[in-house]
Amino acid sequence: MLSSIPNWLSSKAVALSVIGALCVAGCEESSSDGGGYPADTPPGAATNVVITEGDRRIVFTFDDPTTGDDANRFTASCSATDQETIEAFSAKSPLTLTGFVNDVTYTCTLIAANNAGEGPDAGPFDVTPNSGFDTTDCSLQTTIGDNMTCLSHNYLDGLTTTQRAASILGLTESNATGFWSPLPAGVSGRVGLPLSSMDDGSKEDALALIESMLSAQGFTREEAIRVADDFLGETSTTYDSERYFISFLGVPTYDEPWIMLFTGNHYTFFASVEGEEISLTPNFAGVEPTSFTFDETDYSPLDDRQTALAALLASLSDAEQTTANLGETFTDILLGPGDDGDYPETQEGLAGSDLSAAQRALLVTAIEAFAGDHAGGELAAEYTTDAALDDTYIAWSTDAALVDEGAYVRIDGPNVWLEFVVVAGEATSDTHYHSIWRDKTLDYGGNFDLTD
Repeated sequence: MLSSIPNWLSSKAVALSVIGALCVAGCEESSSDGGGYPADTPPGAATNVVITEGDRRIVFTFDDPTTGDDANRFTASCSATDQETIEAFSAKSPLTLTGFVNDVTYTCTLIAANNAGEGPDAGPFDVTPNSGFDTTDCSLQTTIGDNMTCLSHNYLDGLTTTQRAASILGLTESNATGFWSPLPAGVSGRVGLPLSSMDDGSKEDALALIESMLSAQGFTREEAIRVADDFLGETSTTYDSERYFISFLGVPTYDEPWIMLFTGNHYTFFASVEGEEISLTPNFAGVEPTSFTFDETDYSPLDDRQTALAALLASLSDAEQTTANLGETFTDILLGPGDDGDYPETQEGLAGSDLSAAQRALLVTAIEAFAGDHAGGELAAEYTTDAALDDTYIAWSTDAALVDEGAYVRIDGPNVWLEFVVVAGEATSDTHYHSIWRDKTLDYGGNFDLTD
């Protein structure tokens, strides 16, 4: 233990107990600041000070003083006009202070001390804690992905520190796959912030962000599906258009991958961004009832999908329908939450290469009724090239008109996977629709290996 005694002690006439390493002669009384060794002179100023400004917090990192006797306490104090003074101490670097008001400039001191007293201030330092996000004019962005990142910063900047902490999760497979469901948010767990918890400004920023990720077709669909929850909410407290949650997997940046998850009853999408937006899938959309009137407006959010798919199946000859018939009974979509990557090993049904030009046009319309919800439309274009259509299969079961319970249809292409099914009522006695759009390579932005 003698080897660990500070150098300054070797020149003093002090007797030590080897077992306890305790000072028994020539020592001043130990202070509550820690450290049991006397000091003749206070320490100098801390050196190489680096300040990291964060969300209502500041972190000092520094090296020990190079003059005076050793320090055993470092105290930082920060003050600003009309704000409470923030103070904290530590025996060594780093030193963290919390409780600041963001975007206010504080003047801070950092003072080293020992039993002989305080040394000089290493500062003063002017610091401005901040959320790390700024509200800016996103109309200056020239790409969809950069616009989405900009709008996400505006949204996050307007939240409280607690709300931001609840909103940003790690970019992990478990966070991506584990928190979405076709059930109401009150029935199945969600993460992030519900629209209902936001003030008017944050809610406006949230809806602007959602709209940036969807085409006009997609945004109209998303809004109408949430209105269906208000319709059901007139008779059940389980449903509410504001019980939809926003969370981020990874911190939104302009050059690193991140995902925004928007999810609630009967609607979920994962907008994945890495510089430019690359995916909107998985994208689940359902509606109950299938059509309704609310505030004197008529809604039927999924009728375009039902109509396009039924028209495609109706265009098939009897022999073609037989080829496409799966001969199974489906009570829901096959690849819903928790079934990531579980695509059939072999494509089933009728190949697009066997369709007439008119039938292929109907197939394109059906695909666009799903993938056309994506801002920019690049994915719909990729799914509907001649080569892609040749290797795209149509399959159905139970009712080709897609009216009766159990009616099911699937479109399975090289990358695209679409399902539509008529399912039993949950909140009503009538049947309703579930549908999903997946991309075999770009689900969750292609950030995870979903084949395990």
